[in-house]
Amino acid sequence: MARKLDKTASSRPKRKADAPAAGADDLAALHPDAQATLGGRVVVIKEYRFVTGQHVRAKALPFTQALDAQIKRGSALTEDILDVLAQHADLVRELMLDAIVDFDQYKTADEWLEACEDWRGWMKGLNDADGEALLLRWWEVCGLFFLRQVVRRLDQAQKLNDYIAQRQSAGPTSTPASPQPVTATPTTSGAPAPSGN
Repeated sequence: MARKLDKTASSRPKRKADAPAAGADDLAALHPDAQATLGGRVVVIKEYRFVTGQHVRAKALPFTQALDAQIKRGSALTEDILDVLAQHADLVRELMLDAIVDFDQYKTADEWLEACEDWRGWMKGLNDADGEALLLRWWEVCGLFFLRQVVRRLDQAQKLNDYIAQRQSAGPTSTPASPQPVTATPTTSGAPAPSGN
């Protein structure tokens, strides 16, 4: 006799499609883009991709150097970072635009420039709470880009200092003496005879 099967979801074995996406966090770690609704507009902030990142790195050098100096002073609290961001407010807004307005989405450079101007105007019109939320969201997505540069600089500086200290503590080193020159003196047979032995 056949048994009646309970077709409810709880009694059914889970299929892969029913299981939560186990790799979703992995994908977010690879590309931690973020979306938020701020000031009445949906904003997608993208982590800098390689080519954009190269342009951003060059443009952001004054900011990165200030961030490096702040961290070297031992102050890297959120408020300390926000102070550095504020000291470079115009530059930071441009860096934020690089994460929001993707050049590849536009057919022409003029369309991209127009979109940038639109976003700049929108940013200027944000109230303080939405502006800070945008800034923090951008830092959450793109901050690691800048912090990696700072950490590499600090690491390389430490390694260089360690190397210099090691070389100085070893004292002066002498170079080995140069070998005596080998000269040949003619023999009666016409073959050169070795000298110095």
